[in-house]
Amino acid sequence: MAVYMLSLNRVAVIMLLCSCFGYSGYLLIDPLYVIVALSACLAFSCILYSKKIKFTVSPAGPLILLFYFIASQIFLNPDLGAFFGVVFSLLYFLVINSICATVGRGVLVRSCGILVFFSTVYFSAEAFFRVFYFNEFVFTGLVSEERFYEYKFDSFVFQDSNFVGVCLVVLFFLNRYMASNLGLKRGKYSWLIFILILLTFSRAAILVTLFMLFLSYFSGFFYRNRWVFVQLCVVSLPVVIYIGHLISERIDSSLSSKFYILYITGEYLMNSDLKSLLFGVGFGNSIENIGIGAHNFFVLYLLESGVVGLLLILFFFRNLLVVRRWSSGIIIFPFLLVSMSATMHSIPYVYAAILIILILEEKDGKKSFSNTSRI
Repeated sequence: MAVYMLSLNRVAVIMLLCSCFGYSGYLLIDPLYVIVALSACLAFSCILYSKKIKFTVSPAGPLILLFYFIASQIFLNPDLGAFFGVVFSLLYFLVINSICATVGRGVLVRSCGILVFFSTVYFSAEAFFRVFYFNEFVFTGLVSEERFYEYKFDSFVFQDSNFVGVCLVVLFFLNRYMASNLGLKRGKYSWLIFILILLTFSRAAILVTLFMLFLSYFSGFFYRNRWVFVQLCVVSLPVVIYIGHLISERIDSSLSSKFYILYITGEYLMNSDLKSLLFGVGFGNSIENIGIGAHNFFVLYLLESGVVGLLLILFFFRNLLVVRRWSSGIIIFPFLLVSMSATMHSIPYVYAAILIILILEEKDGKKSFSNTSRI
């Protein structure tokens, strides 16, 4: 049994660490695929040895998503990189959900601290490389106000630093959770990660971080009126999009393109057939249908997996949100907001942060809204 627990402890640490390194664009094989495969094999052998398995979050949700995506995408000729990114992220969720639920609280807290440390080092190296070595891209026709775009490209992680900003926003609020809920001293990390967010020159990442920090000071009020707040956001969304479109046209082309994507997505859906509307056009195929990448979490799943896929993934996130009294909202809300500017198919980093919080909440005895399993 001691060997069994030691193996699980090591796997939990390794998987948490490698959840962020799956983004390196210069590797022939995504490390995420290798880590999930090896860890699943070791976890399966440990489970056979102990004859027990434990989940903090019901596996029904990711299993339903996996079944739907595999069954529907096989007929849509998706881009294999995008397809495997979605599938292996969900497999990652299942494996880490089981392993981290089994290890002790102390091991999980230390793993989280190691994850934040190595992620900070990793993205610090990314920022240095991107800011000082951007020679591969030639920028022509940029006005002086747009010269900062020179520092947003040519990264060994992503081509565009907006995607780095998504990871850093998740990292920032995971570190904030460690400070506020676990009582750990994380001030230096918070400042360093915020500086890295600034160095992405991603306006979405910077504004979402500041906005969520502002909301955190009124967290009690928003929690008591959470559904009113959500409904107000949904109702006001069309007005916000329209006003944003008018403003963006007077600022720069990059910001304007984000609203243009919403416009052409709506136009495409109005003229698409029922099959494409319900089941999508296939992961990674947005650019072939609307002429531009999705760049938006909601648009990506709506276009590429259809109305059915979008509703399933949103319902999955909704249930993750309410499992432990909205505790994972510190990750989910910033992620959904910042991913309206840049999003990706492979999001193990997001799943790792969410699961760390949910599992720690369970180990600390925080109550759920319900004692029954949720998707």
